[in-house]
Amino acid sequence: MSRDDFLTFTTPTGIRTSSLPIDFAVLLTDTLESPATFLLTHFVARALREPRKVLFVGLSLAFEHYATVLKKNGIQLANERTADRFAFVDGSTAAGSLPKLYEAIATALQSSGSALVIIDDLSSLLWSGHSSTDVARFFAGVRALVASSSSSLVTLMHGDDLHTAGDLEDSHLFRRVLQQSDLWLQTTSLSSQTRGELSIYRGPALVEDYGIVDRSGPTALQYKLDESGPTFSVKGLGKFL
Repeated sequence: MSRDDFLTFTTPTGIRTSSLPIDFAVLLTDTLESPATFLLTHFVARALREPRKVLFVGLSLAFEHYATVLKKNGIQLANERTADRFAFVDGSTAAGSLPKLYEAIATALQSSGSALVIIDDLSSLLWSGHSSTDVARFFAGVRALVASSSSSLVTLMHGDDLHTAGDLEDSHLFRRVLQQSDLWLQTTSLSSQTRGELSIYRGPALVEDYGIVDRSGPTALQYKLDESGPTFSVKGLGKFL
């Protein structure tokens, strides 16, 4: 099996594909011990090879970081950018004003058409001083943009503080974002940052059955990372895809 087979969807015509459905939102949560940026770059590489345009909203790491990582996968982000297949919104310059950040995303999406939109990471907006209510409203606006442009959305949040009583802002934002997500992917560490477990849950917003996960309980995969990206195995089988 190829690396892309870890998350595939059944189209209405019965074809199995790795392309995220249109008007589809994925919430990705990670921890300090199991960072999930490898999944963001994996989604980018997969979309560009389909080919599909990518709009990346960088709130945490710079364009250069992703360009370096994706170069190992044979993708030159600078070339993709020049060819108008990849757009990068530098959220670090606009995050002080959520309306300005929203407008930057809306403008970039207008010229991209149907695209894969990736946000890395929503937690940064809380850390920069915005309330969870304001960030949730901002996310709802982006989610509406994605729907109106027949695009797809992948959003990263950090999950270290979601289950602690002292961090109500993080928990509130997580619940609001989850309610609008079709799928929730959660990474946890097994023995190191290069080995972990990926749990895949149906999100509350999932209406159409794409044959992703069962209606009750998550699908669990184990992963290991190398320079070429992640490889996956079904939990309990011990054999990587």
